[in-house]
Amino acid sequence: MMTKPTVVILAAGKASRFGSCKTLAVANGEPLVARAIKAAKAISDDIYLVTGCWHNDISKAAKQHAWPVQLLYAKEWESGIGSVIASVTEQLEQACSEMMILLADQPDVSGADTNALLAAFYAEDVDIACSQYADTLGVPAVFNQTTFDRLKSLEGDKGAKVLFYEDGYTITAVSLIHASVDIDTPQALTAWETN
Repeated sequence: MMTKPTVVILAAGKASRFGSCKTLAVANGEPLVARAIKAAKAISDDIYLVTGCWHNDISKAAKQHAWPVQLLYAKEWESGIGSVIASVTEQLEQACSEMMILLADQPDVSGADTNALLAAFYAEDVDIACSQYADTLGVPAVFNQTTFDRLKSLEGDKGAKVLFYEDGYTITAVSLIHASVDIDTPQALTAWETN
């Protein structure tokens, strides 16, 4: 039987290439992160939006839009995504047995995608179910508690992706073409909206 995982949406970075708070950039009439929240809500009510550089702006927006998320401030955000994931895992590990990591800047990832990932994770009883797209493995991904100690050891800019290529974990990869799109610049957002 499928349980509901804890879902973590990462939105802690400075988004220096974007030049402003990318998480709240309006994409087809709604903040970019709202799409990630919908994808998370499709599989769980236990959703954490991880903030850092833009915490105050995101916090205001979360209240204004009444997003069904709990905010989690990562004071390590300047150290990189690995350090953020390590901190978040440490804070949440006692309360969850599996954790899905989503990014706030993958606008095409949908509830159907998160459901497919979760279904594969439970059906195959693995340590990790990750996305496969454009000849690479990436997030969104679901992590069993068997990986939490390793996630807690991440640091710097090396994110959870490193686990997909390490020995010792059972991994299933789910083809999620929607995960291949991520928004890094205002130009990329404009191009995405006009596609």
